[in-house]
Amino acid sequence: MKILEVQNLSVRFPVTGGVFARKIAEVRAVDGVSFDIERGETLGLVGESGCGKSTVGRAIVNILRAMSHGVEISGKIIYHHESGPVDLSALNRSQMRRYRSDLQMIFQDPYSSLNPRMTVGQIVEEPLKIHTKGGLAERRERVAWLLGKVGLSSEQSSRYPHEFSGGQRQRIGIARALATHPKIIIADEPVSALDVSIQAQVINLMQDLQEEFGLSYLFIAHDLSVVREAVVHGRSTVQNVSKYVLMGSSSNFGNMFSMAGAALFLPFLPMLPIQILLNNLLYDVSEIAIPFDRVDPEATAGPVKWDVKLIERLIELMHTARAAESQQALDELQSEADQIVTMTIRDVQSHAVEERALAAFTLALDQARLAIADRRSMLGNEHARA
Repeated sequence: MKILEVQNLSVRFPVTGGVFARKIAEVRAVDGVSFDIERGETLGLVGESGCGKSTVGRAIVNILRAMSHGVEISGKIIYHHESGPVDLSALNRSQMRRYRSDLQMIFQDPYSSLNPRMTVGQIVEEPLKIHTKGGLAERRERVAWLLGKVGLSSEQSSRYPHEFSGGQRQRIGIARALATHPKIIIADEPVSALDVSIQAQVINLMQDLQEEFGLSYLFIAHDLSVVREAVVHGRSTVQNVSKYVLMGSSSNFGNMFSMAGAALFLPFLPMLPIQILLNNLLYDVSEIAIPFDRVDPEATAGPVKWDVKLIERLIELMHTARAAESQQALDELQSEADQIVTMTIRDVQSHAVEERALAAFTLALDQARLAIADRRSMLGNEHARA
């Protein structure tokens, strides 16, 4: 059953100029985005930095008008409340307050999202003061329970945010989001500012809380590997420069790195300055494997699967090259990439390989070669400085 529907959402920010600060242009942060979230589901929203992912999340919780004067929001954000569906985008501040406790947000920066002048207990208690009618003793009991749920102790409630590590601060942010018994949590890059080992702990915590409380997540991230770990039961979408591009189920999405179709998502791995191949097209990730079937004229058993492991290996070479410690290691990687090209040329010449399959292979090859060249240059500069 759907709990949230986003229909053709567009967000435009005005650009002003002149003495009277008149509108002279606009920035299209989000342009025609649509998706829905089921109850108890995690929907991963992936995209490069600056493509409008966070703006989508802020539009859902209806805080954009308070953050930016003159922002224009169109489309519908339908929240299926127990009393009936309601369009959140059409509500003003006072009307939104009734639903505010049902939609909470975990912010990207665990340092700036917590008030440094408030203790942890006060931070977690604040939404309870606003949205519940319980007394002081009841609120403090709830705060202690919430801190325990996220792996902190009640004794830590009297401390201030600067006394905690980044991972602990994000746990405090999660406890605050859980305070009002929300139905939906917008997680805006909740682990991007954390170390890799801490990222896994926070993601596991969020998954455990989802199973216990039946939460629905919109998990926003720019790192595809993070979303792959976070989206266990759900789907994932890809957004590029304000445009909604791709969607896939969690079962296929989790295995996409073992398919040549992974190359189509390379733009959303960190530090890759390339543009997505498919714009404004909607594919189920399970369909991405289809283009890699080829017809072998010499085969008698019908279609033959093209060896997608070659593309998978090129992606591995790309990551290995970035961590290479010597020119010799890079020479070996370059030699292997050349061997893969030699193996593939004959296959491409003798079989009708679909165009998108060739595009995926070419993209993966280019990125592997680029990673090798960049790392070779970096090692050469380090040697020269030494």
